[in-house]
Amino acid sequence: TDIPGTTRDSITESISFNGLEIHLTDTAGFRDRTERIEAEGIKRAADIIAASELARVMLESTTGFTDDDKRVLETAPNTKTITALNKKDLFDDAGWERIIGSTPISIDISISALTGENLDILKGMVYDSAVGMGDNIGKDIIITNRRHYNCLLSAVDEMQNTKKAIEDDVLLAEHLRSALNHLGEITGEVTTEEILNSIFDNFCIGK
Repeated sequence: TDIPGTTRDSITESISFNGLEIHLTDTAGFRDRTERIEAEGIKRAADIIAASELARVMLESTTGFTDDDKRVLETAPNTKTITALNKKDLFDDAGWERIIGSTPISIDISISALTGENLDILKGMVYDSAVGMGDNIGKDIIITNRRHYNCLLSAVDEMQNTKKAIEDDVLLAEHLRSALNHLGEITGEVTTEEILNSIFDNFCIGK
């Protein structure tokens, strides 16, 4: 509903963005209330934020920065956050600048959930933040296909060889082309009779 304080349980969905799997959880909002059931929802939300690698904090432009907003940002000080100010569609440029100026924290992005303004940029910010976390990316990737594994090793070798050929443009281009070809054998952009035979030998293809 549109009534504040009625969200109890979190909702989690997964999306794939630029090849990266991202798990999004929508939680109850934070309000200073003593009602027991709502308080439990807020506690669960705080636990989720603390366990997350990135928190996107949605601020309400029509109410101004509130104590509830401050409480959200203080919940998990070690969690990286992106602050998004919503409902940009309700104001002209001058009015929006006044709102930004009166907000005591830095706003990372202005959005409109209604019109979709800047939502693609917000997605990009989430992606960049996730990729920037370095060690958290790629640990769960397992290469189960021997041919794919060998292609990746060969591509890595060719990329290493580019360092030695940095002074020779022709040799450098050749190593880069070879690396791309090895990757293309995985994606299907490069096919040879040997690859096709391997596919037909390992898979049962119906007629």
